[in-house]
Amino acid sequence: MDGFSSLWSLTVVLGPIVLIVLIAFALIRRRRLTPAERVSQKAETERGYNEPEQMH
Repeated sequence: MDGFSSLWSLTVVLGPIVLIVLIAFALIRRRRLTPAERVSQKAETERGYNEPEQMH
């Protein structure tokens, strides 16, 4: 039972550290929109709100 206890302790300690590192990596690597992409996104969003909803 001692092996399980030490494995669990290791998991409890390293789990949050790994999670924080992965979240930080994702935030750092996130690609920002270019100004042209932002304008296009805004125009498409406005178009989506202004067009009537289509039933499929």
